[in-house]
Amino acid sequence: MESLTYLTLNLVFSAFVVALLARPLRRAFTSPSHLLLPLVGLLFLTLVFDSLIISLDIVRYTPEHILGLYAWRAPVEDFFYTIIALLLAGGLWHTFTSKPTKENHEINHST
Repeated sequence: MESLTYLTLNLVFSAFVVALLARPLRRAFTSPSHLLLPLVGLLFLTLVFDSLIISLDIVRYTPEHILGLYAWRAPVEDFFYTIIALLLAGGLWHTFTSKPTKENHEINHST
């Protein structure tokens, strides 16, 4: 049995997040700028700080668990966490802060 790679773990968790929050994600990110602006900023911060903690030898990656593709010093798999976190935060924020519509109210109280 092969060992689990970070890419496999990221793809499985990403699919789970997107499946779980598909509807709230569509509502949360109604414009491309709602997603792209925070994503660019967060990816930049990930690049800088992941590279820093790797350079300081705070974190090490087993070579057989990563693809071997890097952005500065950070393996590309690290950027999945940033993307997943943004999607999860946006989807959950919209889920728990959106006001119920009349249609949702009628569906929930029709029984």
